[in-house]
Amino acid sequence: MRIYLAHAIEAGTASDNILAEEAYSSLKANGHDIFDPVEENEQAMGALAADKLAVKTSNQHSGYVRLIVENDLQAVAKSDMLFVIYSKGVRKGAGVHGEMTLAAYLMKPIVVWHPNYDMKKAPDWVFGCCHPKFMNKDLAESLKAVDFIESMRSLQETIQKTS
Repeated sequence: MRIYLAHAIEAGTASDNILAEEAYSSLKANGHDIFDPVEENEQAMGALAADKLAVKTSNQHSGYVRLIVENDLQAVAKSDMLFVIYSKGVRKGAGVHGEMTLAAYLMKPIVVWHPNYDMKKAPDWVFGCCHPKFMNKDLAESLKAVDFIESMRSLQETIQKTS
């Protein structure tokens, strides 16, 4: 299954990066194809980071960011589901919320892993995008949710083939 790994980037911390690596490794070990926007956009992000403060309102900055947004949204559309690592960094930014909105619009399942975040502080919009049953503090429980979604997807494909 192709999974988009949504997590804090712009306002992310070292802790967020460690969580993303842990999720990536666990999902990959379970045989999934992972799209990680950090890995995929590293070159563009590197160029942007070099001048970030100096060019924040420039056409150059807008162009870099626009390419990243377009690339990420296309990847969400091509993915089978979203795996979100929800943190304070996500709350400070807009990217993950936008990716969740697009996934919800496209009727893609969303699993939210929130090991260090009290989801009572999350915007109601997040709850509107995904089912609370797929929100877990524990990575193992989040991976079980992914397995459940994958089994339902396989069942749906089998039913469609036989009808």
